[in-house]
Amino acid sequence: MLVEQISAIDPKWKFQSLGSPTTWEGVQNQLDDLRLQRAAAFARVKGDLRPLQVETMREMQRLTDRAYEKAVRLYQSGGLKDGLSKEQVIGRYVDNEVRRNLRKRYKNYQAKMDANQVRVNRREYDTSKPEASYRLPDARVGDVAYDVTLSRKTVKDPQIRGFFNADFRPQLVVIIRPRQLGSGSSYIINKPEVGK
Repeated sequence: MLVEQISAIDPKWKFQSLGSPTTWEGVQNQLDDLRLQRAAAFARVKGDLRPLQVETMREMQRLTDRAYEKAVRLYQSGGLKDGLSKEQVIGRYVDNEVRRNLRKRYKNYQAKMDANQVRVNRREYDTSKPEASYRLPDARVGDVAYDVTLSRKTVKDPQIRGFFNADFRPQLVVIIRPRQLGSGSSYIINKPEVGK
């Protein structure tokens, strides 16, 4: 069904596969891959970023979980040393891995990576004050900002308020934390109402 949907959106697209997966993990990886390809086709061909917003959240969650698992193993084996606290060095590693891999995924799927809509770790300016400032969300797709973090954040955090005040005026900030930190680790913060 996903292959048919992508072909309908983008008739030039060709399904490339080495055959049907033989394991549950292989099937899941193929489904994840096709969902991201469909979302990229919507963005590329129709200019509709909503499917890419959803798939970006899913992909970043997968990347975050994998990076966190690897970072903990590296830290425990002495492979991550930086003079920082355990949380800081693991957090920095996770951030860098997620950003690097997300850029690759967007490039592989030819997702629209233009200066205004789909961005990874780029400055988002707030020019509403005489002295312009900026924030660096880990990713941005349209009017949604994504932040990978080990700590819980709320709309009261300066970083999150800074995202909402940026010129692109996001409607949502998606907080993505490793699932290894417990249930409900990732969540969405809605744009606060004016005056609250």
